[in-house]
Amino acid sequence: MNWSDLPPELLHLISKKLKDIIEFVRFRAVCKQWRYDTLLSDPPPQVPWLVDNAPLEVIGEEKMTVRSLFSDKTHTIHVPAKGPFWALSTGYLLAKKDEHSFSLINPLTSGKEIHLPILESNLHDFRPVCHDQRKDFVVVLEAKLENSRQPIVCFCRPGDETWKITKLPVLREVFSCLYYNGRCLYLHDSFDNVLSVDAITGSILLFLPLGSINTSTSTFSFLYSPLGPIVEFFGQVLIVRLNLNTDDHVYSFEIYQLELHDDHPDQSKWVKTSNIGDDRMLFFDYRGNCLSAKTGDSSRLKGNSVYFFECYEDSSIDDDDESSNKYIPCRYDIADGTIEFLSSPLEGRFSWMMPNLFQLGTEN
Repeated sequence: MNWSDLPPELLHLISKKLKDIIEFVRFRAVCKQWRYDTLLSDPPPQVPWLVDNAPLEVIGEEKMTVRSLFSDKTHTIHVPAKGPFWALSTGYLLAKKDEHSFSLINPLTSGKEIHLPILESNLHDFRPVCHDQRKDFVVVLEAKLENSRQPIVCFCRPGDETWKITKLPVLREVFSCLYYNGRCLYLHDSFDNVLSVDAITGSILLFLPLGSINTSTSTFSFLYSPLGPIVEFFGQVLIVRLNLNTDDHVYSFEIYQLELHDDHPDQSKWVKTSNIGDDRMLFFDYRGNCLSAKTGDSSRLKGNSVYFFECYEDSSIDDDDESSNKYIPCRYDIADGTIEFLSSPLEGRFSWMMPNLFQLGTEN
């Protein structure tokens, strides 16, 4: 039998049943005809990979170990750049090369490293801003002016010669920031409202009072604030608050959805919800970065859930450095409040990465 003679409609059905994107890549590599009939723009459903986020210069290698939640398989992939990395929602990794130099790399494509413009030397304490790049691919970083509490937001698209830099209008510590539809929504250390700011001009568009949301302190090392991060979730804006009993390691999450009314700002409010969708999931890493995904038809994944990491100290290491901590992947069921600890052959500072064959500047 000549495998290249299989009809395109059958190839499409087969490729859609491949639960691991690595298997999809191998499927397309069988022959030219299979590659031609199976588009990169039509991969099987994807969910984030579990990835060891240790900087590659620390482990002395240019490879990364990942685990597929779809197939429960572990893979080693080549990464032609040094870390540390932040995972973006498109499957790209944002690599911090030095204090003011960043680049983009997709470890699943043969695309080269994409270098971004050098940032100004008077900025420091960079961290990525939550943003769904699948709608609008722009890299967004939050930073501070040197010797100042002035919060800054930096924007850049691949190919830009410079970064667009906007000063946020309040001189307060920023605990969480979201880039959403041309605006920045951010929560500062007064914990009484969320500010909506024009991302280009820096002018205040809207104050969003927190209303009935409990703002009492709740300790959680990888979420920036007592309220947790502000995130975009399938076009909606959410605040995710964690309640934690540090003695017993008892977790519970509260999810608040923003009902935004630009025409009538006084009607905008945060509404508590116990259901984010039976086929929808939130993924948080230890820095508070967030990804969202659908379960597809995987029996290993459960919707209406928050996937996160429980941090514990490695008692075998006499070191106060955060790098000695271990992170256990967990799943929180929003409906019944139960927690499931997920087994993993990997150990390290975990993060989530959304695998994708998307390559900037190319088509299928």
